[in-house]
Amino acid sequence: MAHRAWIVLIVAAAAAAESTCKGFKAAGGASWARDVMLRDGYEAGDAHVAPADLAERLARIAKSARFRDLLGPMRDELERSLGRCRPAAKSKKDAIDELERVLAHSRARHSEGKWARKNAGQGSEFKSGWVLVYGNRIFVHSNFMEIPTAPKHVVMMREAATMVGLPNALYRVNAGTHGPEECEAVTLTLTKQFGYDQCGVLVPNVYFKNGRLADWDSESSNSTGRHGDVVEQDAVPLAERTRATALWRGSLNTRTATQPSDCYFRSYGDHARIAAFSATRDAPKLVNASCVKQHGGGECVVPPAPPACRGLIRNFNSGLKPGDAVTGARAEILDYPRHRYLLNLPGGFTGSYSKNGNHVWRTGAVVLWWVAPFVEWYHPALQDFSNYIVVARRSVGPIVQALERNPAAAAAIGRRGKQIHDELLCGACLARWLKTVLETVRRELKFDQILDDEAEAVRFFRKHLPCDDLVEVLPVLTTTMRMQWRKVSSDDEGHPCAWSSRGTLE
Repeated sequence: MAHRAWIVLIVAAAAAAESTCKGFKAAGGASWARDVMLRDGYEAGDAHVAPADLAERLARIAKSARFRDLLGPMRDELERSLGRCRPAAKSKKDAIDELERVLAHSRARHSEGKWARKNAGQGSEFKSGWVLVYGNRIFVHSNFMEIPTAPKHVVMMREAATMVGLPNALYRVNAGTHGPEECEAVTLTLTKQFGYDQCGVLVPNVYFKNGRLADWDSESSNSTGRHGDVVEQDAVPLAERTRATALWRGSLNTRTATQPSDCYFRSYGDHARIAAFSATRDAPKLVNASCVKQHGGGECVVPPAPPACRGLIRNFNSGLKPGDAVTGARAEILDYPRHRYLLNLPGGFTGSYSKNGNHVWRTGAVVLWWVAPFVEWYHPALQDFSNYIVVARRSVGPIVQALERNPAAAAAIGRRGKQIHDELLCGACLARWLKTVLETVRRELKFDQILDDEAEAVRFFRKHLPCDDLVEVLPVLTTTMRMQWRKVSSDDEGHPCAWSSRGTLE
């Protein structure tokens, strides 16, 4: 199917502007992705400084009321992202065409390991990366479980179906850290590494207890989780936190980035982390970021600038020299609730989202978010200097210093940050958002006209699905916390390819 770029009117904060849905594998996509990462990652971070009116901004925050509606901006972006990437369906035929496109463009890209060996030379038109929600049950192709990270997504969908009930839907999922490569079919994605214009519809990442939403709710609301796992970042009022430095602990990947694209696809995470270590060296009483694990083992030291970034990124290591030690003491369980400021840095693997970002909002500390172009599903609800603060190497120290001078403003930002967790990131919140996404996709693409009509649905499934090779995702086994699935029997009355009145595929 030829690539289509659908142009819609985007209402931005200040003015209306045209935008198209972009994929980094489409024509010109690699240069677009490179330009985004250079402009909104490396260059934006290097140029970011504390605003000249910082004290005035904090004074206004201390006096302002509770933050605005959070879900409204998220719904707006959901509809915009879907409209940018897929045309609204006008007929039942449009809906069928779009459903066919989902299946035809759902091949997952994995070139190494078990996945590649199992699927070498596979010629079937039935690809693996699609998910079918039907009758409040979750079905996938049998080899879907081989795709890294994807099984955690369907665990989350299964839990959402139990919590809030999910409408019938068919979609493909991108569970990687880059986001979708192309825009040929509706895709639910955990992140967009290159910003909102990238293809896909954002849904929650899978690292909320690996999709076990009920366990995430239990952990978030108690000092210990349901199974005795200690919560590292309990919510503690800011006034009771005694340490005034911005805390971060994590790893360095230091992988050799040699391909031309590696600098903007792989290296920004390490660049941001090294910049945070440099900020710590510049202002150790204000910033406390250090490495506790280095890829390949050994002590954490600053690596040489990646070959792919040489000549492209000025001062990749932010003034630190190759071989400089950046190892710090591991943060103990009680260290997090003692700190008033928690840093969130881009993920070390690609510079996209980090698992740490799921946890920092529930703490009540001020969340300091490092400059990066990636976005997640809840980011439209974030507002700089209201419920969090964007920082980088040159700005993080002065901002922490200013917050220390205005504890009322710091407390207000911390409370509003906790609102992000309470209204958007709780387990039930995640389930409700997944339902909202499916309902929006169904409405705009008229999937309901096919999937909610048994005769139409069964005809479509029998024609396009591997009916004898479907797997159903089952609720997680609570005794072992392992996900479970089973092959769908041909005599299962709920089999998508079976007429309910007959109960079999015959």
